[in-house]
Amino acid sequence: MTVTELYIADEIRCRLSEETLAEVAAHLHKRDYQTCGKPLGDKAPALSVDDAGPFLSAMLNHQSCRPSGWYHLRSVAAGQRTRNKQDAAAQPSKQERPLHEQVARR
Repeated sequence: MTVTELYIADEIRCRLSEETLAEVAAHLHKRDYQTCGKPLGDKAPALSVDDAGPFLSAMLNHQSCRPSGWYHLRSVAAGQRTRNKQDAAAQPSKQERPLHEQVARR
């Protein structure tokens, strides 16, 4: 089922056009991502974007598990191994809109 309602942080709206947001919403389904292992249910999910440099990843979450926001990821080298670690300084925008945002269907 295509997502028709999302929580979308202002920072995401500033970085992505409405056309891009509609395309992202058309390709995300409530069953695709669950941060806590529980179903996303009937409430509007939160859209989060992980920015890993040249690549972006959009995910759906419960608003209470991982709020809508633009998360900057960085690589941390530990000996010979490299792993992704969420940048603690990068927090999602606190200017998120309190009401569900309607996303146009294509």
